[in-house]
Amino acid sequence: MKLRGTLFFTVLLGVTLFVSFFPHSKAKLPDQKETVLVRTMMAYVSQLHFNPKALNDAFSKDLYTYYLENLDGSRRFLTQEDLQVLGSFQYLLDDEIQKGEINFLTLPIAGLMFRC
Repeated sequence: MKLRGTLFFTVLLGVTLFVSFFPHSKAKLPDQKETVLVRTMMAYVSQLHFNPKALNDAFSKDLYTYYLENLDGSRRFLTQEDLQVLGSFQYLLDDEIQKGEINFLTLPIAGLMFRC
């Protein structure tokens, strides 16, 4: 009798774990998740930050400089071609943030992964 109860709970636990980790078909695509994340983050920053900055070309340039300095400050990984491609986004980052896109953030990672 004890074996039957143990077996029942083991099977029940297994089914529960399988269902909880099984990917659901209604899950959003990664791009949709990132768009929602960017929009939510920007809504919080604009509402809760004590001194929110205006999203304009000056903000885009500062963000571009900060991101590249933190991504490859020692200038070891990104090539001149990578910097030219990324340079086209220098004044477009504010537009991407307002649209909820993050194309700029995925470009350097894709370039580095391609070379490895």
